[in-house]
Amino acid sequence: MTNLPNWAERLVRVVARDVGREPPVVVWRHWRKPFSTSGVCYLEQDKIVITEGCRGNHDTKRVLLHELAHWITQQAHTETFYAVAFSLYARYAKRITMKSCREFEDSYKPRASAAGYARYRARRG
Repeated sequence: MTNLPNWAERLVRVVARDVGREPPVVVWRHWRKPFSTSGVCYLEQDKIVITEGCRGNHDTKRVLLHELAHWITQQAHTETFYAVAFSLYARYAKRITMKSCREFEDSYKPRASAAGYARYRARRG
């Protein structure tokens, strides 16, 4: 893992341990301009790249968990991916409201996000 903040490195290790895998390679970069955090998961390489923006740790943590959901599911923005992403938000991002996580995901793929959220809620009972 390269240049990760301590909290992010701990989070990646805990999530990897909880799913029974070795952690992915995570490369951490910083925007030089005032943008939100962005991320990409290279499934074939077992690698995540996070480019940290200036909107704070909640934004960055959501993006990191989003990319970890890709890494776990090995899928693009499918219903299964979103169900896992919402599960990760609920488990590892307790200080971030589920409402803000829904807004974050719905802004990109609203139909798949809504279906994944429904699936996540159904599993919770």
